[in-house]
Amino acid sequence: MTRLPFRVGDRLPMTAALFTLVLATRASAEPPRDAATTTKVAQTETTPGNGVPADAKSNDDLRKQAVEHEKRMADLETRLQAAEESAAQAEVRQEESKIRLYGFSEMGFRKAWIKDGESSYFKNITEDSATFLLGSTNLYLEAQPHPKFRSLNEVRFTLYPNGVPGPDFKPTTAATIYDVTSGTGRNKVQWSGIVLERAIIEWKQSDAFKVQVGYFLTPYGIWNVDHGSPTLISSALPGFYAQEYFPTRLTGVQVLGSVTTGDWELGYRAYLTNGRARVLFDNQNNKLIGGRLYATLRFNRGSFTLGSSGFAGTYLEKNFALEYNPLLPYQTFRVDSDALVEFAEWGAAGDVALDAGPFRLRAEFVSNRTDYTNGLRAQTMVPNTFYPDRLRFGAYTIAAYRLPWLGLEPYVYVERDHRPDGTSTGTTLLSGGLNINLTPSARLKFQYYHVFVIDATNDAYWRKNLNDFDLIDARFVVAY
Repeated sequence: MTRLPFRVGDRLPMTAALFTLVLATRASAEPPRDAATTTKVAQTETTPGNGVPADAKSNDDLRKQAVEHEKRMADLETRLQAAEESAAQAEVRQEESKIRLYGFSEMGFRKAWIKDGESSYFKNITEDSATFLLGSTNLYLEAQPHPKFRSLNEVRFTLYPNGVPGPDFKPTTAATIYDVTSGTGRNKVQWSGIVLERAIIEWKQSDAFKVQVGYFLTPYGIWNVDHGSPTLISSALPGFYAQEYFPTRLTGVQVLGSVTTGDWELGYRAYLTNGRARVLFDNQNNKLIGGRLYATLRFNRGSFTLGSSGFAGTYLEKNFALEYNPLLPYQTFRVDSDALVEFAEWGAAGDVALDAGPFRLRAEFVSNRTDYTNGLRAQTMVPNTFYPDRLRFGAYTIAAYRLPWLGLEPYVYVERDHRPDGTSTGTTLLSGGLNINLTPSARLKFQYYHVFVIDATNDAYWRKNLNDFDLIDARFVVAY
């Protein structure tokens, strides 16, 4: 949103200056009345001339000057009135304008190196050709009709569902159609959709107490809160984020706030939500609850934040079947439902963030414990195999340093993810990258990483594994 160049108080100096100028003009329009002028006029009246009295000529000049000054005064008064009206209209527009539009866009390039042969199960799942990518194109719509109330909606524009892999991991979805309602009626277009990132309504009683309702990003750790490409250091997505050890987004109510004492800021989040329901509404009475606590110390040229998060909830997925007697369809029609997948889970996380001048450090640890109801386990990607009760955890560390020239910020990234799923026990990721800050709103991001896939039968990540792979990723990000 473009802010207006002045506020209500900004009009006062301009108004005072114009008013003073008007008064000065009025004063200058009056004929001089001091003693010297009076004596001179009297002498002029007795001086012989060319037949025209001297006092008459002086009076004519004074009248002309008065008329000229009156015109100038009227012009200045008109300008003053126009300035007052313009400022008043700007004030009204400022009061009426309550909507802000902002966001970011990115364009990417990616190339992966996956080992040849049938031994690597990534070979036919992950595309390893060099490719350009349309990354995130996110638009934020924020409105604040009242100082205590705020609405925030974030959407991501995508090319989906075109080319989205189906259950067999092949790109089976095509979204190219003939645009029969266009002027020609036969041009081809590729229809696409949007991803709703969040949609919240907030009531603010004070900085220490706010209430949000709607669809919000789960407040845990650093990655999920920073969320967008312009604020994240690394392009590599942590395994715990991709696998959702914590739900990424939730629908419900959240209470949050923070207080400041000296150099410290203490904050909290607490939420009650539907949980991981696969439908738009909750299909069970058990709600997912969670929260976050953090403390931030601010000092000269930096800050230090320490946080912890946790949640607990249950999940229920149902299978529905229609039953009726064909002879008496209306009298016997019914819908039966059986539990298909059911489990209880909890998660715990901790995070550290340090900004000290040009140095930045980020670290997170996230864990999840899932216990299934007997006979109601979720199926893995491998047919007829099911997930066991399991504890998953992941951690990463990023260290970045901004150099004093050309906006260069190199960084290193290390991650370990432990998630036993029958084919492996997890992954280890070693990575390095470079961010080039072209302007405060434009950035180039380059990253290379090697992924060690830890075999389920061999937990030595340093040993050569056919499922290991390498990848480079480049992004051009612009915030606006």
